[in-house]
Amino acid sequence: MDVLIADDHPLFRDGLARTIRQAPQLRLVAEVSDAGAVLDGIRRLSPDVAIVAADLGGLRVLSAVSQERLPTRIVLLAEQVRPDVAFEAVAAGASGYLSKRVDGDVVCDAVCRVAAGEAVLCHEAQTVLSCEIVLRHRGDRALLPPRELEVLLLMRDGLSYPEIGRRLHVAPSTVKTYAGRLFERLGVRDRVGAVVEGMRRGILD
Repeated sequence: MDVLIADDHPLFRDGLARTIRQAPQLRLVAEVSDAGAVLDGIRRLSPDVAIVAADLGGLRVLSAVSQERLPTRIVLLAEQVRPDVAFEAVAAGASGYLSKRVDGDVVCDAVCRVAAGEAVLCHEAQTVLSCEIVLRHRGDRALLPPRELEVLLLMRDGLSYPEIGRRLHVAPSTVKTYAGRLFERLGVRDRVGAVVEGMRRGILD
């Protein structure tokens, strides 16, 4: 299947191109480095999948592909997986949303699955997207910042601070900082109280 990649960081783009070329089931048809060339390449080459850096006009590409009914499926790669961008990307029709920290074989597997009609989100994107959906549905956006809500959701699932840190790719000390702010906002003293208060306020299901 044909793949186009778009990223303005040469080292990352070169590494991604090498990974795609090494996958026997994939064929790299183009690699571009600026936003203007992304849509031109998609229109001209009609690749099965385009892997586009989120900060390289990813949402604009999604909008154009949808409006023009182009057959190419879009996978966005993000340096930082932001809840609002992940939500808007999925809503705009992205078939995949991955962190740039995932391994090359994860990207190749995602491309194959996306080409087959699946939607693929890395674990980090799944977590922040669920947080964003909760915030938008509950109308409590101003109450908790996305990162603190992520911590609260993972507390609800029974994860320890080190486990939460691994999930969020931060140090346990950073998780404790988020937790302290979370406790202060909710007016509680510990994680059990935070989960109970979160449920009482309707932040948690």
